[in-house]
Amino acid sequence: MYLFEYENVAEVLSWISYFIEDVYNRKRFHFALGYLPPAEFESKLEENILI
Repeated sequence: MYLFEYENVAEVLSWISYFIEDVYNRKRFHFALGYLPPAEFESKLEENILI
């Protein structure tokens, strides 16, 4: 998470949601998924592109 002061718990939860959905699932590459972000891996899996 980004290091700055949060005003309240709702703001923290908002940033956690952003991080998981936009950073972790869409941008961060995962070794176990063939160096693909989870969202891209799932998309290709649904399209039967991956073995």
